Amino acid sequence: MDRGNVPNSAGPIMANNNINNMAPAKELLTAEDRDAQIRAPIDRRPKLAEDQIDPFIDQIREECL
Repeated sequence: MDRGNVPNSAGPIMANNNINNMAPAKELLTAEDRDAQIRAPIDRRPKLAEDQIDPFIDQIREECL
């Protein structure tokens, strides 16, 4: 294999932004999966990290003003 064609592992990772190759997020869950997540007990639901919660709360406060 020619070393000129090998990607540089230390180089930046480039995202493939071709929208045709990506499934929309809403198609990844079935209706049953979504309903199961909604009905899950509060202690079994995914939790947000603190650095995710604060900007969300700030956004809600700004919208209420």
